[in-house]
Amino acid sequence: MKCIRWVVQAGLLGWMMTGLPLESKAQPCSDLFISEYIEGTSFNKAIEIYNPTSGTLTLDGYRLYTFNNGSPVALFTHGLHGQLGPGQVYVVCHPQADSLGIKVKADTISLVCNWNGNDAVALVNTYTGDTIDVIGIIGEDPGTSWPVDVGSTQNSTLVRKPGVQAGTTNWAQAQYEYLAYGTNDFSFLGAHQMDPCPFVPPSILFLSDTVMVSESDGIAEIIVGIVNPNANVTGFSLLAAGGTATSGDDFSLPAYIAFPGNSSQPLPVGIAIVNDNTTEPDETVYLELINPTNGASVIGGQMLLIIQDDDALGMVPANNSEYRLFRMDNSNRYRLYLPDEASVQIADAGGSLRLGRVLNAGFHVLDLDGWADGIYLLAVTGQRGRMVERIAVVAQRP
Repeated sequence: MKCIRWVVQAGLLGWMMTGLPLESKAQPCSDLFISEYIEGTSFNKAIEIYNPTSGTLTLDGYRLYTFNNGSPVALFTHGLHGQLGPGQVYVVCHPQADSLGIKVKADTISLVCNWNGNDAVALVNTYTGDTIDVIGIIGEDPGTSWPVDVGSTQNSTLVRKPGVQAGTTNWAQAQYEYLAYGTNDFSFLGAHQMDPCPFVPPSILFLSDTVMVSESDGIAEIIVGIVNPNANVTGFSLLAAGGTATSGDDFSLPAYIAFPGNSSQPLPVGIAIVNDNTTEPDETVYLELINPTNGASVIGGQMLLIIQDDDALGMVPANNSEYRLFRMDNSNRYRLYLPDEASVQIADAGGSLRLGRVLNAGFHVLDLDGWADGIYLLAVTGQRGRMVERIAVVAQRP
């Protein structure tokens, strides 16, 4: 499920919303969701997270965000930690919440529980980069609260209905998924009742679409994720499904890889890279996930590995400390920062100049959509020195 992406913004405190779909709903029983929200008097604020899956989930890849007074920038954030078994809950509360009613049931305390009914809350799976559940509407100030059932997000305890088995970023839908109880009702906190899940097999996916490695590195590390793990081992293999590199001569794939049972942690997979002494163009490998076991399915099962040649390049070292180059999302657009006026040139693998211009200091977007699939050289020359970087244009897989 691809929902809201989160990016660090220079000069802003916290995290900023970059897009909100009309509706985004996870598969039932496939990931954590918010099972209870408490907005009581004083500092009686708490949130409960539920694991509806059949396996134990590692919480370290999940974060909570609070967006106060309609701001699109999160003022408070808190990373979850530890393990959460199937059917168990994880409770976060304000440091000054009621000791007997809330704190005694809490797994941790955090200022992320700092809301007054008109503040949106988001639960994010940072393993996949997806927002998986929200309270309220990020970037909107409703005044005092959003209505829910017979109550609202202010002065109420909201408990997810038993039939709800997944989070959603669509508050227009989610507001009907809660039962509202009175102010300072803590009786439901610490446990959650949900209707039994249908069996949902695991899914596996690449967590990046492109990895670039130097020939001299010896190992290319790619990351594979799993959704809805269970107690059984989930194995898979890698397939080189195309590209210019040759298996055996340029790289070697592992024969079999497996997620341990009950593991939701992303799995690093090492691909051996052959470091030869031949000057040659950069090479590519299109990788696929194949032969999953444990009834698993493959989602996001393709990615591109780029092997950079390191023989007789004669290049200026990349990553000049005065210049900054970032790839924007998974597109063929790059964001370039120049501290002063500089000459910017892009050449193709054959040395033909494709772009040449002088740009002023500041941020610039280099839009390479429509360019041929391949590797290009970006050269930046200014008063602060020179930077040469390889950049990739990735068209649809052949």
